Amino acid sequence: TIDEQAHIVPVMARNLYDLILYLVSLALPWAGRIHPRIGQWLQGRSDQLIPVPQADRRVVWMHCSSLGEFEQGRPVLEAIRRDHPELWIALTFFSPSGYDRQKHFKAADWVGYLPLDTPRQAKAFLEALQPSLVLWVKYDFWFNHLDEVRRRGIPSLLFAARFRNGSWLEKLWAKSFRNVILSFGRIAVQDPSSAAWVHRWGHREAVIAGDPRVDRVMALPAEPLEDEVLKRFAGTDPVVVCGSVWEEDLGLLAEAMKLPELAAWRWLLAPHDISELRIKGMERMIGLPSVRYSGAGWDACSSRIMFLDTIGMLNRVYRLGRMAYVGGGHGKSVHNLLEPAVYGIPVIFGPRHGKFPEGEGLIAAGGGFEVRDAKALVACLLNLRQEESLASAGQKARQFIESHAGATRTIMAMVKEMLTT
Repeated sequence: TIDEQAHIVPVMARNLYDLILYLVSLALPWAGRIHPRIGQWLQGRSDQLIPVPQADRRVVWMHCSSLGEFEQGRPVLEAIRRDHPELWIALTFFSPSGYDRQKHFKAADWVGYLPLDTPRQAKAFLEALQPSLVLWVKYDFWFNHLDEVRRRGIPSLLFAARFRNGSWLEKLWAKSFRNVILSFGRIAVQDPSSAAWVHRWGHREAVIAGDPRVDRVMALPAEPLEDEVLKRFAGTDPVVVCGSVWEEDLGLLAEAMKLPELAAWRWLLAPHDISELRIKGMERMIGLPSVRYSGAGWDACSSRIMFLDTIGMLNRVYRLGRMAYVGGGHGKSVHNLLEPAVYGIPVIFGPRHGKFPEGEGLIAAGGGFEVRDAKALVACLLNLRQEESLASAGQKARQFIESHAGATRTIMAMVKEMLTT
């Protein structure tokens, strides 16, 4: 374990880190003029006021890198708000994608960006917050903020963490990053393999809690979806809901859409990027008549293909499908596989799903199907067209979700213990 008086990382590594961060800070304004997202990142921080908690309330601070990590932290944050209404909750993000979508999140008293990780800004932020507990979701390990947390003796919990075999964290040069992980007072991981890694690195123990995202998606079927356009589009025909689709996915899906055997099927496509340029390109790619959700009215069923050109609905729209195709697995990485599986429908996806254990889990359970090319996708769809295969795979997908629920309960037990000690 780490010496309480020492910094998290050796002085030489820390100085190098601070120097690199300083040089990056000088380059960021120039980069922001070229890249809109960097400009947005800078603008958000420059406009941000230092939070001022209410003096008579203890503070809990949760940090998430982006929107995906927020979905893991959200069930815990909502449970804290429900069980401890007296607490003042601060929620920070690193990326604009998380902040922009959740800046009005009701379970938090203050939502903002994590300040740039310099010693001065980290000290000022912790001095302003004075948190009684710090919660960190999955990763995004910033040396100076976490060093300041440790130096102040603030209880800290890293949860939903997952460390894979072959990760860069195993390298000799990554010892400083491992030390940052070890600086947390408590660690809750998603699986036994991650717990073994944490123990091997030197932490006294890691609790195997699972992934709180499962608890989040378990609540989705109870949320209403009152949408006449989508209901008219789906009708009584079989629907394939294709979520977070990229061009690489559409290349496979377009071939399946043209099959005579699937002529009665309907396809609801939710692009990952809903910009006008991207959707127009996708419309050209499929080469078939389609409608857009935003422009559909009483003619919503005039085409068997609809583009869901809006955000915030997909996790509830999956309920309209007989099966789901989740995009990203033929590009950088597959997107959320848990959201469709909770509705008890088979889930199809590409081969790049190693970052998320539910990919292998769903395949092993019989509720998920990996497809590497258009031929494999067509074969999978034709097999699932059989009612017996469809029902069996859907039931197994739902059972997989149910068997992995409960992470929030385990993490909340740790939170309550840390708040009372």
